[in-house]
Amino acid sequence: VAAFIEGLPYELTGAQTKVWQEIEADLQKPYVMSRLVQGDVGSGKTALLFHALHALRMPCFLINSYDLTLQSGSDAHVALHDRFLRCAQFAPCALLIDPLEAIAPENASRRIDRSASDNALLAELKHVMVEAKRAGVTVVGVTSNAEHVMKSVLRWFDEAVRVAAADEA
Repeated sequence: VAAFIEGLPYELTGAQTKVWQEIEADLQKPYVMSRLVQGDVGSGKTALLFHALHALRMPCFLINSYDLTLQSGSDAHVALHDRFLRCAQFAPCALLIDPLEAIAPENASRRIDRSASDNALLAELKHVMVEAKRAGVTVVGVTSNAEHVMKSVLRWFDEAVRVAAADEA
């Protein structure tokens, strides 16, 4: 892993190094963890996760939440479920959900007109989070701002870490 980090075309910031070390420690534990990674747009959180998983030779599957929200209600939760099942076939592996706020926006928890498809997608996300631990799948939620994610969904993650912008590190 050290050789991989040294081979990157840029130097990791202190915050990125901290996140890298925490994720690496999570993935080496005898049990599966879920982690929320948050940081400003451009802080390198998604790229860092891909690099970490590649260096650890762990299969990684990405769920682009915006793509899910553009699908019809039943198609979206079926797509989320199918991606999880494909991922679980390669366990131990990681499932990245990016950006988390597209699936579980905080303002949705205050809306009374939430559709049945919104509720079905959230129910499927919770099901994935529960089943992931049994299947050996590490779930990583990525967000630029945890305040934009439903508080109930944030509680589904075991740990949270913030990737600070380079000038904050």
